Amino acid sequence: MKNQDDRRARRSRRLMQDSFLELLQEKQFREISAKDVTERADLNRATFYLHYKDTSELLAGIENEIISGAQALVDAHLAEVSEQSSIAPILGPILDYIAEHRDTVHLLLQNSDASNIMSKLQQLILSNGDAPVRQIFAYEDEAQIQYFLSYISFGVGGLVKEWFDRERDLPKERLIAYVDALIGSAAGLRP
Repeated sequence: MKNQDDRRARRSRRLMQDSFLELLQEKQFREISAKDVTERADLNRATFYLHYKDTSELLAGIENEIISGAQALVDAHLAEVSEQSSIAPILGPILDYIAEHRDTVHLLLQNSDASNIMSKLQQLILSNGDAPVRQIFAYEDEAQIQYFLSYISFGVGGLVKEWFDRERDLPKERLIAYVDALIGSAAGLRP
């Protein structure tokens, strides 16, 4: 029975997330209520409150799923970054992943007043970038490492958002080459 309940819970969450994303195409985040979501999903409101306290928590859950998928890709390819002294082994799969989830990511980016997806993406870069930066660029000054990581996180996040806003008009490989060039040139700057 537990397995069936888990399957039902996953199904209910998926229905609510899909309904929420559909509503986000039609309305601003602040205009969407739990009632709207459950009516669209054809579920009762009590089901909503079994899973989420409010629509902000639902939105955060969607963001966290996207970031968890990206983190899995980082985990799978992080060693290659140091081996190749390039961000390409991680950035390529992440761009593919974002493209695969483009509708959801696009909605989250469009609703940046409510969504924290960019902050979460930047935090993903900051939390995973420390070891490769230390190994590849051999910085010794802790402040310089933190400034450089901040530069990378905001820069890569901004480039990905721009790529999305421009409907991925640049080939992925070219974007990755730009990112590598920017990181490489910034790493060469010494105070």
